[in-house]
Amino acid sequence: MTASTQAETFVPVGEARAPTVLPALTPGWARELALVFRALADPTRVQIVSLLLGAGESGLCVCDIVTNFPLGQPTISHHLKVLKDAGLVTSWKKGLWVHYAINGERLARLGIALPTPRQPLMPSASCEPTEGVCRSCRQ
Repeated sequence: MTASTQAETFVPVGEARAPTVLPALTPGWARELALVFRALADPTRVQIVSLLLGAGESGLCVCDIVTNFPLGQPTISHHLKVLKDAGLVTSWKKGLWVHYAINGERLARLGIALPTPRQPLMPSASCEPTEGVCRSCRQ
């Protein structure tokens, strides 16, 4: 801090200064943000969101999401349910499989920006390295 900044923020003992009041969040907006923060409080869910961001509007089948994590399908489905309940992802059924995509409108409304992955989080079970690089997952 510079001397001028210290002088501006120093309040002598006995002198009162009116507190700075910032606009508070409405109760509804606070609940909405808390729901999203809880959903994103788990690293696996943040990685799922990042993975789905990389997939774009076409989204990913749950089976493709599962191959990127060392977790079982029921656990990934639970994480996807939490993200869906928070409004961060949408889902639709194609045949026997459920596909998921990012709810871009919701992320934009909340002002959330996450990086997209440049490569899969981990090689898939069908990973076949050729010259040190997997043909399917590029690792």
